[in-house]
Amino acid sequence: MSGTRASRRTASTQRARARSGRPAPRRRDATAPGPRRVWPRLLADLRLARRQVLRAKGSSVLVVLLVALPVAGLFGAAVFLESRTATADEAVTLRLGHAQSLIESISPLPEGYRQATDEPSMSQAEEGATPEAGPRPMVPAPTEISDRVPSSAHVIPVEQSTARLITPTGMANFAVMSGSAWDPALSGAFRIASGTAPSGTHEAMAAPGLLERLGIVVGDRVTLPDTGTSLTITGTLQALDAQRYDATTLYAPLGAIPADAAGPGRRSWYIADWQPRFEDFTAFNRDGYGVYARDVVRNPPAGALTANNARSPQVRWASYATGAVFAVASGFLVTLLAGAAFAVATRRQQRSLAVAASVGAARGDLFRVVVLQGLSLGLVGGIVGAVLGGAAVAIALRVLDPGVQGLFWSSYGFRIPWDAAVAIIVFAALVGMLSALAPARGATRGDTLAALRGSRRPAVLRRRFPVFGVVLLASGVAISLAGGVIAAVFAAPRTFATYVAAEDAANTETLQTVLRTVSLWMMIGGPLLMQIGIIFTGHTLLRGVARVLSSIGLAPRLAARDAAANPTRTVPAFTAITASVFIATFVLATLATTSAAGARQYMWTGPLGSVTVSFGGEDADRAQIEQNARTLLAGTDPQAVFTISSPSSPPYDPATGRPEPTDLQEYRASVPDCATCAPGGMGMLVIADPEAANAMYGGRLSDDQLRAFRAGALLTTIPDAVAVVPRTAQIDAYPAGTLGGGFTGKEKPTASEELPLVGVPMAHSRFDAVITPATAARLGVPTVADTLIGVYDTPPDTATMDRLTADADGMSGRGSSMSVMQEKGPTPATPWLALVAGVAGGIVLGAAAISLGLSRFERRPDDATLAAVGGNRIVRRNVNAWQAIIITGLGALLGVVSGLVPAWSMVIADSRNKTPADLPLLWLLALAVGLPLLVAALAWLVPPRAPELTHRAAIA
Repeated sequence: MSGTRASRRTASTQRARARSGRPAPRRRDATAPGPRRVWPRLLADLRLARRQVLRAKGSSVLVVLLVALPVAGLFGAAVFLESRTATADEAVTLRLGHAQSLIESISPLPEGYRQATDEPSMSQAEEGATPEAGPRPMVPAPTEISDRVPSSAHVIPVEQSTARLITPTGMANFAVMSGSAWDPALSGAFRIASGTAPSGTHEAMAAPGLLERLGIVVGDRVTLPDTGTSLTITGTLQALDAQRYDATTLYAPLGAIPADAAGPGRRSWYIADWQPRFEDFTAFNRDGYGVYARDVVRNPPAGALTANNARSPQVRWASYATGAVFAVASGFLVTLLAGAAFAVATRRQQRSLAVAASVGAARGDLFRVVVLQGLSLGLVGGIVGAVLGGAAVAIALRVLDPGVQGLFWSSYGFRIPWDAAVAIIVFAALVGMLSALAPARGATRGDTLAALRGSRRPAVLRRRFPVFGVVLLASGVAISLAGGVIAAVFAAPRTFATYVAAEDAANTETLQTVLRTVSLWMMIGGPLLMQIGIIFTGHTLLRGVARVLSSIGLAPRLAARDAAANPTRTVPAFTAITASVFIATFVLATLATTSAAGARQYMWTGPLGSVTVSFGGEDADRAQIEQNARTLLAGTDPQAVFTISSPSSPPYDPATGRPEPTDLQEYRASVPDCATCAPGGMGMLVIADPEAANAMYGGRLSDDQLRAFRAGALLTTIPDAVAVVPRTAQIDAYPAGTLGGGFTGKEKPTASEELPLVGVPMAHSRFDAVITPATAARLGVPTVADTLIGVYDTPPDTATMDRLTADADGMSGRGSSMSVMQEKGPTPATPWLALVAGVAGGIVLGAAAISLGLSRFERRPDDATLAAVGGNRIVRRNVNAWQAIIITGLGALLGVVSGLVPAWSMVIADSRNKTPADLPLLWLLALAVGLPLLVAALAWLVPPRAPELTHRAAIA
């Protein structure tokens, strides 16, 4: 009765509200999660997620480690870069110590040029200025400090030069700094490591490396053989900037080293208590002084030119971009592998999640429970990785920091870039959360009662996924190849002119830039679409493999069906392997093709293993310099020594940089009918007898070629791309000074001589236009020896080359120069290919180990069933091996094929230098076939666990 009255009151109330126009209040659903219910439900989900993480310790530790590894690398790299990047104050102190400014002597800057505020020797034209064309006149740098510096300022003059010192094995050139570098005002730029400062011009200090090089200690004397000057070493002085100052420098007071014992020097003046303003820089520059002022470097004016701003936003964003590329690549792999681990862990949790659903947990709660597991494990992995990476860098800096700046392990102390640290840890949490999304979505599906019974749902192939995957794969291949074609045909300067009218040349460069950018993004985006397409088609591929292998035998049938029945575990695993092998394939192909192209363009200086001694000096002293070089080579017991000459160079005025009046001419060789032949580009004429020429070309000259060469022909190398070798070459003579930086090829020669041409099919040589001394005499070309080539049965070892280099350095100076180089040929790509393949192999082995480990863990009931019906250990080993072949083989094969697509595009884009024959097919075959077989062998060797005979879960 009371219920009837209540219902009548409710109905009357509703009719009254309807008559008045007021809306009826919305009734609140007791089961709906209102604002006050969200937080308790989230706490409950978080509590369930924490318990599940603790229960599944194995998979939780695996996910944490997977996330921690790339985070450790990212965080360690960020900390290392931050620790070795100087602040503005540190950079100024490293350059000035406690001084206020530094004035350097430079060539006076003309109108329209300005210097960099943090590098006095660097200058460039101002924006909008039109500097005078042609070379700037050679104006001597000032030797006295500017009168713009107050006379009351504390000035510390220094001069950097070179001098020869007696060493235990002879003589050698060393850097010399004359001046009071040990002044207390320069503390912070220089440091007294031991001993005391010199008290007069008869004493000096030395860098620690110089004492070791000379084999002396503090208190001993050093001798300058050119003047007989002897200085007592009173202590060691260390420059704290290893890049700016030599590690074997002699520090002496001004005037301690006679001028005729030191090479040309450069004056600088440290000013301890005064610095110019930025407005004064222009006046100093016009007078021939470069300025480095403390306050200007610390706070450069807007628009000022800077050279070394390592903390600029552009530099930091470039570092962040590089780190982001690594983060995306590693995050993709970690997401796939951690997703497979989460899939296995979620299936193990299905009974627990079903219990939660049976007592009122909604689908959203189950989804959040799994996602919160990924988020928490990703966060823990990020923290663990950051701690490991930071600790590794801290220990490395503590042990390896050399105490000076400019070396690889140099640092300014352990520093953490907190903005990058927060970003890296957030990235780790996102990776963990993304890894759990697919398993979380799968956990919300299914029958709760069936899950409580422990039954499992079979994997269902979604019909749309293969279609999407095939479309993405085809699109990726087409886009990547189209990008290569665009880069080769439309963006190449020589071919693009055929597609654009000559009168539209103003827009050609802009259009070319746009096409290059588009083609680059196409060659990058196409492979990415292919990787996504492989994910979508993964389950279909596994089912196809299962059909093919089912007829082979029991082990491959069981392994293939298990892979097809568990796509949430197997597809991420072989996709991770595909991505790793894809990157490795592309890098291997790029390295191999680039190395092959470089080998074809390599400039040979002589036969492989030969030693070349190049020397120079005044023509009057050239005979003695050549004899010194011949004596130098004689100590290495060469099989033969050949002399190479060149046309005599006209003398140049050091003040103006122009040739002095002379009858000597300059000579240039060319092949008019062959623009791609080497002399057309080199223009360097070389004079050598036939035996020397044959040695220069590695003994490749035939009897007919040598006969023609003796008769007056010109030798040159002919690239493989030249189909028809021209018959003649041309030697042009020009007035002295014509063949400088302003030579355009349109200048008229004073004389020309046509010679027969002999082409040697080989890579480029340093000696690309060779004639005999008799031919040079006939043409009236004056020659002077400048190179010796020593040929050996057994090339000199590293120790011998070090001694030769030191002796040649000791013989240089005072109007002569001598340098030594051994011909080792182009750098082989094999070590780098092995490194890339090794890294890729390690990643694949790790991914395969994770996948196979998860498979063994999840297959324990199946393994028990197989053992119960008579399956022995050999059968179970074979199943494990076939699982490795299916997962690793499918991933490696797809990775190699997909990696070859962008590699082929790169070859198409640069077909002038690269060919398909340069691709490293053997290395790729090792990745596609050898690596899966290795993983299969290892999987077979690892024995399976003893089966746990228990009940078999039903398939619902």
